[in-house]
Amino acid sequence: MNSGITDPEKPQFCGNCGSKLIENATFCGNCGQAVTSNLTKPFIMQKPSPPLQYQPGYRIQSQRFEPPLPFFTHFRGVLFSPKEEMARIIQRPNVKQPLIMILIVGILSGIGLLIFFSKLSLTFTEDYINSLGLPRGQISDAELTSIIQISIYISALFVPLGLIVNWVINALILWILHSLFATQVSPELRSYRVNLTVIGWASLPGIFEELINILHNLIFISPKTATIASQSELQNLLATPSSEIFQLFLSILNLIIFLYGILLIYLSIRQLDSLGSNSMVIIIIYTVISFMVPILLSGFFI
Repeated sequence: MNSGITDPEKPQFCGNCGSKLIENATFCGNCGQAVTSNLTKPFIMQKPSPPLQYQPGYRIQSQRFEPPLPFFTHFRGVLFSPKEEMARIIQRPNVKQPLIMILIVGILSGIGLLIFFSKLSLTFTEDYINSLGLPRGQISDAELTSIIQISIYISALFVPLGLIVNWVINALILWILHSLFATQVSPELRSYRVNLTVIGWASLPGIFEELINILHNLIFISPKTATIASQSELQNLLATPSSEIFQLFLSILNLIIFLYGILLIYLSIRQLDSLGSNSMVIIIIYTVISFMVPILLSGFFI
C-alpha cells in the first residue's frame, strides 16, 4: 500500500531530459534513459547568454572575453562605427591583428622613403666629404651615394620596429593610467593585453597616410639632383621629400589621424570607466604623454 511518502533515495525526475518519473521506474518513459539510484534534481533548461551588443550609456563590466572577429570586420568597424567597434574590441582582445596592421604601416612608410630616394641623384661638396674624414680623391659621389643608400635601406627596415616600440610604450602608459584611475573596472578588462589591442587599432588610420605618401612619391616626385653640403641638409632632404604644399597637407592629415586615434582610445576608456571624470583625466594625461613619445623616439628610429 502506498503511504504517500516518497523514498528520498529514489529519483523523481529523469537526469537526461528532466521528465517526472513514475514510482519505482527503471527507465524514463519519455526518453528511455536508464534510471540511476541517486536522487536527481529537476532538469532546468539554461538560456544561452546573448552576444555583447553596444547600447548608449552601456559600461562593460563583464570579465568574459568573446572570440576575436575577423580582421576586416574590426577594420571596417573602426572606420565607420568606431563607438560600437571599440566596445567589441575590448571584449575581444587580440594582439596579433593590430601587430600585423602596425607592421603594414611601417612597411608602407619604408617603401615611401625608398621610392623617394630612388629618384634622387646626389652630389656632395668638398666640405661635406671632409666632414666625414674622407679626402675628396678617395671616394666618388657615386660611391658615397651607394653608402648613403645602404643606410637608407637600414633605416627603412627600422621603421616598423620604431612603430612597434611606440605601440608598446603607449599601451604601457594607458595601462598605468587605467590602473591608477579606473580601479572599479575588473582587472581583466584593464589588463595590458586589452590596452595593447586598443592602442593598436587606434593606429589604423596611419595606413591611409602612408598610402597617400607612396602614391605621391610615385606620381608627383620627379627625378632630381641635389647637392649636399652637410649632414643636416641630407637629413632635411629625406625628412621633407615633397613640396611645401604637400608637406602642409601631410601635416594636417597627420594631426587629423592623431586626433582620430585619440578619439578611438577615449571611446574605449568610456566603455571601461563608469565615471566620466576619470575618463577625461585618463585621456588628457595620455594625449600629452603619447604626443611626446614619438618625439623622444625620433632620435633612435629615423
